[in-house]
Amino acid sequence: MNAGRAQARFVSEDRRASAVGFHSTTIGKVFALGIFAAGMAASTVDAARPAETSDEQRERRRGQLLGQMRQLAEATVVRYQNSDRLPDLVDSPVFRYDDQPRRFLDATMWVWTDRGRPVGFQKIEAMARGRPQWATLFTSVAEDLLTVQWDDSREFRSSSPGVVFQPLSDAPKVPATSTMRKLEARKLVRDFSARILTDIGPNTTEEMRLLPAPIFEYADPGTKDFQGAVFGLTTSGTNPDVLILLEPRTADGKLIWHYSVGRMTTCGVTLKYRETVVWEAEFCLPPAHEFPTWTVFYAPREELDDEGLGVDSKPSAAPAKTN
Repeated sequence: MNAGRAQARFVSEDRRASAVGFHSTTIGKVFALGIFAAGMAASTVDAARPAETSDEQRERRRGQLLGQMRQLAEATVVRYQNSDRLPDLVDSPVFRYDDQPRRFLDATMWVWTDRGRPVGFQKIEAMARGRPQWATLFTSVAEDLLTVQWDDSREFRSSSPGVVFQPLSDAPKVPATSTMRKLEARKLVRDFSARILTDIGPNTTEEMRLLPAPIFEYADPGTKDFQGAVFGLTTSGTNPDVLILLEPRTADGKLIWHYSVGRMTTCGVTLKYRETVVWEAEFCLPPAHEFPTWTVFYAPREELDDEGLGVDSKPSAAPAKTN
């Protein structure tokens, strides 16, 4: 009897254990099914969300680089050496360009003006040569001497005027209206041509191209009358290595067209007006980086991830052309 009760109790407990086990297993299966269903739902949501295209990624990257370049431009202070008047930085870059042969991921050009007229241009270029770097090139187009300071305590003091305007005595008469002057300037600049020396060793030169539109046009702030235009000559991508300034100026009591040239490359350049050489620049060998009217320098560049945070970047050993 006791044995029967014991056996009955044993059987009863065994059934109870089986029931508990069945119940636990069922809960586990339901839980697992719930996780699976949630995963499937998340996958469905992810699948429904359109994947970012390479164009969208590229545009986001360009936005990040533009933000960095803007910060660098705004941290640059341009002053006259003999005046308390401060030139103004134009809020947005006046030109944005690419230069794949020289391994520039993105680049912008900024301008400082005084009463509408440009006094200095600065290139800021995101380089992908070895470690990520910024290339900065500032050139004066002011008739007065400038001092330029950057936020890393770097300073440049020009020792010569950035521009010396020369008359184009055989140019057509300066038109009466601003609209016609703009059109005439675009015609006149086509009479300029240039060759650039990109490699001094084998004496490699290339013909430069005129960019299709002016980089910058400027007018009198009060009257809004056309004062001049800045055009760019390029060889590599759309990178303007030479600037040509055209202005109607008074000489010998009459208004005639004048030109001047700004340098924005370390390469050598020979510039012609029609068939006459009017300006030359020698190839710059490193480590020279500071000259009477312009300077160039390089600084580390922090790479950004998709969230705009800094990340480490692997160096690239690919060769690149001169700046």
